[in-house]
Amino acid sequence: MSTLCRAVRFFRDAGQGGYVFSMRKISTALVSFALLFAAAPLIAQIPPAAAVSTRAAISGTEPGERVEAVLALRKTGGPAALKGLLDVITVEKHKGVRIHAVNALGFFDAPEARARLREIAGDDPDGDLRTAAVMALSRLGDTQYLADAFDVETSTHVKIAIVDALARTEDGEKELEKIKSKSGDKRIKGRLNLYVPDRKKAKGR
Repeated sequence: MSTLCRAVRFFRDAGQGGYVFSMRKISTALVSFALLFAAAPLIAQIPPAAAVSTRAAISGTEPGERVEAVLALRKTGGPAALKGLLDVITVEKHKGVRIHAVNALGFFDAPEARARLREIAGDDPDGDLRTAAVMALSRLGDTQYLADAFDVETSTHVKIAIVDALARTEDGEKELEKIKSKSGDKRIKGRLNLYVPDRKKAKGR
C-alpha cells in the first residue's frame, strides 16, 4: 500500500471515529505525504552514517564530541564522508578538531582531499596544521609535492615533519638524499641521518 493510500485511509477512519478535519487541513496533509513519498528515493541515497556524523562534527557542543564524529567520518569513507570532513575543516575553529579532520583527509585518495591538504600544508599560518597536512599527504604518497614544500617551508619544526613524511613514501629516499645534500640545519640533518645514512662513514666502518 502506498503512503498516499495510507494517508487517505487514516483520514477516513479518523472521520468515522468522530474527528473533524477541515478540507484545507486534509489537503495540506495529503500534499505533505505525497511529497515525502516522492522524495523517499532521494533520501535513501544519502548515507545515514555520513549524514549523522557530519551533523555531529559540525554542531557538536563539545570538542571531544566533534572529534569522535570526525573519526566516524574517516571510518565511514566515501564521497559523502569526504565532503563532511571538508565542511568541518572550513567551519571548525578548535585547533584539535581541525588537526583530526586534516589527518582524516589522508585516508581519502581523492583529488579534493589532496587539493585541500596541499592548501593547508602550504598556506595555513599554524605550523601544527601544516605538520598534520604533510603527514596526511605522505599517506597519499604525494612525494613530489612534499619535496617542493620542503624548499619553501620556513619552520624547522615543519621541515622535520616533511622529512618524516617523505621517509614514509615509497619513492621518498631520493628526495631525502637531495635535501640532505643542500640542508645546513643541524637538527634537520640529524633527522635525515636516521633515514639516509652518511655513505662515507658507512664505508669506513
